[in-house]
Amino acid sequence: MEARSRRTPPAIPGYRIERPLGDGGMATAWLAVQLSLGREVALKVLDPLLAADAEFVERFVREARLLASLRHRHIVAIHDVGVADGLPYLAMEFLHHGSILPLCGHCDAATALRCVREIADALGHAHAARRHGPQPLGPAGAVVRGAALAGGHRTPAGAAAPRARPRPKPTVVTQAAAWR
Repeated sequence: MEARSRRTPPAIPGYRIERPLGDGGMATAWLAVQLSLGREVALKVLDPLLAADAEFVERFVREARLLASLRHRHIVAIHDVGVADGLPYLAMEFLHHGSILPLCGHCDAATALRCVREIADALGHAHAARRHGPQPLGPAGAVVRGAALAGGHRTPAGAAAPRARPRPKPTVVTQAAAWR
């Protein structure tokens, strides 16, 4: 049997893979369309090498089910979990603004503090549900729901800032115990 690559789009029944979103230490995330509902989802597919370890697969599925049981405004929603062609996957809410990582250092202190509070609130909720500490969460695991935090553009020094239109406050959502 030929070895699979993380860069090859997986064939998962019920989903159409659109494009890669990124790689983590244990999985690759893909933008996909859930065909039954016509909605975009982020599809996280476990690395093929890790998928060969039955204990690891069991842990991945258990964590996905735990995440799916969490209901919190700052935790990304899990829609589906399964195994297709030997590859464990989970389908989660796709947030168009992506990770907060590119925004780090580009927002004011009040916005940064609000983001930290929202992440801490989500991690506290996940911790209480698990009865022990959540998996490590890096900056790529915190994503933005709503308008971009930094407004999407910067004004050159000395230039008059354009009048800002009122826009909804963004919120930060975490993959509290998700595999990354």
